[in-house]
Amino acid sequence: MTRSVLVLVGLLVLARAPLEAQGASLFVGGVHARYADSIAGSGGLVGLRVDATHGKTAGSVDAGFSQFLFGESATQLAAQGVAVWTAGQHASAGLLGLAGFDTFGGGSWSGLATAGPVLLWGTPSVSSATRLSVGALRRTDGSQTAVGTIELRSELTASRPTRLYARIAGTTADTIRFLDAAAGLVFERGIARLEGEMTLRAGDLSDNPAWHLRAEVRPTPTTTIEGSLGVYARDVTGFTSGGFATIGMRMRVGASAARAHRTVAVRRLGQKRVRVSIDFAGADQVAIAGEWNSWTPEALARGGRSRWTTELPLAPGVYRFSLLVDRKKWTVPDGVATVPDDFGGTAALLVIP
Repeated sequence: MTRSVLVLVGLLVLARAPLEAQGASLFVGGVHARYADSIAGSGGLVGLRVDATHGKTAGSVDAGFSQFLFGESATQLAAQGVAVWTAGQHASAGLLGLAGFDTFGGGSWSGLATAGPVLLWGTPSVSSATRLSVGALRRTDGSQTAVGTIELRSELTASRPTRLYARIAGTTADTIRFLDAAAGLVFERGIARLEGEMTLRAGDLSDNPAWHLRAEVRPTPTTTIEGSLGVYARDVTGFTSGGFATIGMRMRVGASAARAHRTVAVRRLGQKRVRVSIDFAGADQVAIAGEWNSWTPEALARGGRSRWTTELPLAPGVYRFSLLVDRKKWTVPDGVATVPDDFGGTAALLVIP
């Protein structure tokens, strides 16, 4: 049943047409991991991610398969979809749905599906999000129960190229109750991105702290070299804590890679000011929103039949951004590197040399 929910969410997200942005990426690499104290060792890892946006909706599907040297295997699937509406100058509201399926050898498997409202707001230096979700899960022992989560996340742009974030989340599932508190740091400069996070838990399923480190290098707009290392927290689905280390390459394929022509140009005007030009046809109005202005849309000036320009107070670094077209459709321009955002959508990357 959980597998069917996952597939249904993915089809609903990806079958919508027309799509303003759609793409896929393939990850090929190696893994050394320990899952649920029963599977441990090294092996190969293959992952596929498909993401799409349509107007105010976005979604993604992730699939991963690991084959260990001693014969065991692990399969992990996840899907998420979100619809967001502007609620004011600095706030947005929406609905977020998540679904997942995991199996680790021996025939045992677990599944989870949740949905609920999300509220986003921010200032020029701080952005926050609150999420409430309810749903159902299937544990590895075959039992089923309801699950609920409330989460608050805040992000502080202290000084470029560093961002700090913190989140606190409370979860309940049957008789299990626990509270997670996490803090992390993201450093981005040029084609490189580093991230670290640590999570402490109070209540049930508390154990050693969970943590992860992640590094990315993007030599081209369609290629990313990734490495990660970390320790999992105990899981309400029945898996005990475990650890992992991965390294590999992700390659962007499909429509986004095929259209990878230069649609965004950057010209430096000073140490902390740049002129950005974006090629976007078929629009009457285009606005840009990014993490430098708490995702508040700012109108671009038409510089030609399909060219839009603006000047931004940005120092060298890498910034996430999106475009608001005709005041109703969020999208990203073709031919630029993209990353998943925190709520199932996709953000473009603006590289300031």
